[in-house]
Amino acid sequence: MVQRARELTPECDFHINMETNLHLFDDSYFDLVCSVIVLQHQPSRAVVLSYVNEFLRVLRRDGLLVFQLPCYVPLRNRIQVRRRLYALLHSLGWKSHFLYRRLHLAPIRMLSISENDIVSVVQSAGGKILDVRPDDRAGQTIQSRTYYVSR
Repeated sequence: MVQRARELTPECDFHINMETNLHLFDDSYFDLVCSVIVLQHQPSRAVVLSYVNEFLRVLRRDGLLVFQLPCYVPLRNRIQVRRRLYALLHSLGWKSHFLYRRLHLAPIRMLSISENDIVSVVQSAGGKILDVRPDDRAGQTIQSRTYYVSR
């Protein structure tokens, strides 16, 4: 995906970050920070909240932070049968490509954080909520929000 982004927009710099922080960037570095369909796949809520804090740290004053995150995942989705079955079959030696393409199983986790918790974290990190909009980016059965934030 990064290679394709570089091809489409050679005037931009793209960085792959393997950390749970954005230490590559100074405070107030960006005018715009955008994250869509990413945070819900992090390993834990603590990592997500750390990223939200980092997004605000690297955002310039009067910059714009836009991020999407589910605020509620129903029990039947929280059980994540497809992810658990993928993990089991993969541990038994089944090939990832077969599990994903043929059986439509995926190893990706899905988590959520309530809108109230996100608003609280944003405000304690010095952010100002400009708008919160419901969206369907996480699927029809999962309640999701897109947050618009400034500093």
